[in-house]
Amino acid sequence: MRDKLYLKNWMSSNPVRTFIIVLIMAIVSALLFVSMYFSIGLNNSIDNMKQRLGADMMIVPEKSGKEQEALFVSGKPSEFYMKNDVLDKVQKVEGVKQAAPQLYIATLQESCCSFPVQAIGIDFEKDFTIKPWMKQDVKELKDGEILIGNNVSVVDADTLTFFGKKYKVKSKLMKTGLGFDNAIFMNFDTAKKMLQDSIKVHPQKYVPNSEISSILIKKQDNADSEQLTVNLMKSLRGTHTMVVMNKNFVDNLSKEMFSLMKYLKILLTFTLIMAIIVLISIFTVDFKDKEKQMATLRILGITKSKLKSIILKYSVVLSFIGAVIGIGLSILTVKLFSGQIEKSLDLAFMSVNAKEILIISAITLLVVVVIALITQIFNVMKISKDELALTLRGN
Repeated sequence: MRDKLYLKNWMSSNPVRTFIIVLIMAIVSALLFVSMYFSIGLNNSIDNMKQRLGADMMIVPEKSGKEQEALFVSGKPSEFYMKNDVLDKVQKVEGVKQAAPQLYIATLQESCCSFPVQAIGIDFEKDFTIKPWMKQDVKELKDGEILIGNNVSVVDADTLTFFGKKYKVKSKLMKTGLGFDNAIFMNFDTAKKMLQDSIKVHPQKYVPNSEISSILIKKQDNADSEQLTVNLMKSLRGTHTMVVMNKNFVDNLSKEMFSLMKYLKILLTFTLIMAIIVLISIFTVDFKDKEKQMATLRILGITKSKLKSIILKYSVVLSFIGAVIGIGLSILTVKLFSGQIEKSLDLAFMSVNAKEILIISAITLLVVVVIALITQIFNVMKISKDELALTLRGN
């Protein structure tokens, strides 16, 4: 009971200083939490992509590799085309198990979404990347029917409108953590009709005749990826296309994301060092300010060990309050702005689950409390060395 009274008096003796300490702790805990949150989230996203890409490689038009990567990873709308006969050549290459063509249409921002939607025409019979993600079992994708990504919302019953025409939603995909979450899918005939409708909105829009945008390839189990790539390049020579190995662009994305994390860690390290320096200074000034108060307590019979305990509890309480505020605001921020985070990263960011958030919060809380204790260690050592009652008598 007395400890609580001492702590309350100490915190209220200089409200401005107490506020500054809590604020510093809140900033440190927020940066620490956000850093770990993004680190885990990005790792989850990269691992998810490696496991769920479905296709081993893709064929896309020359110089469109980056656009394909952005579409596949974040769902950023893109349009590019190549000749349809490329598909026939791909299917004849030794080592190719399945080849599924796709046709891309970049749509306007519609009422269903707070983002532009990528429309993708698929050969439903040959497809092996979209079907596994359907929530409902769909045997056939008819004209005028669409499949929608997990982030796409149905506004009007089971229909969505694009370029002035309504399309029936046949099924919604499960969360993939890929660009598929921000896309809609339809058969080739429906996609071609949608392209024709898009001319009414974009008169200058190029509309392909018998072209496709990409070919997703699954290799045979015993086929060597590098040898298959060489075989495809030979077969497709002169077609102005390129072979994109999915593993490669995921690895490239990993490097970009980890380079972002490196800068975040540098910022965090700098912040931690500065926080420790500032807190040592503040706690030293605070200790000096409370010397008379502590000396009085010594005269009244409070032992040195008890006094040390009060000082450490004082640090722990302030750091705990700051950490709770910082963690709480961080969780609120990342949840409210998850969409903007995805957009800025150009990545379908995999949310960190509740268990991971609890672990991150616990680690953040522990680190902040330890920092507070470390910065008070010099003052605790001073109590062991000096007799504060003599200080009061000297004054």
